Amino acid sequence: MMDFVTFQEKFPIQLNEQQLEAMQAVDGPVLLLAVPGSGKTTVLVARLGYMIYCKGIQPENILTLTYTVAAMRDMRSRFVSYFGQELGDRVEFRTINSISAGIINYNTM
Repeated sequence: MMDFVTFQEKFPIQLNEQQLEAMQAVDGPVLLLAVPGSGKTTVLVARLGYMIYCKGIQPENILTLTYTVAAMRDMRSRFVSYFGQELGDRVEFRTINSISAGIINYNTM
């Protein structure tokens, strides 16, 4: 695991103080509410990296849900651009509909 300063040096993602606070809030639920274009996806992507590199959470234990396929692809693409394809392949990026369909199909088998 790396400390926060090392994380910031290795991955210089530009965030303001509130965004940095949201990125580091990994103990319990977090509500990230902001207007379009304010950096929510960037914070979420940085938070994923922080969880993996600074908190030791295994990428395979992370499920990232978005509403649309376009948003899911954008989030995955941004994650890969910061943290690499190998790590991007280990984090699960899904839409709400796809995870719901998986749950329904699992229960009917």
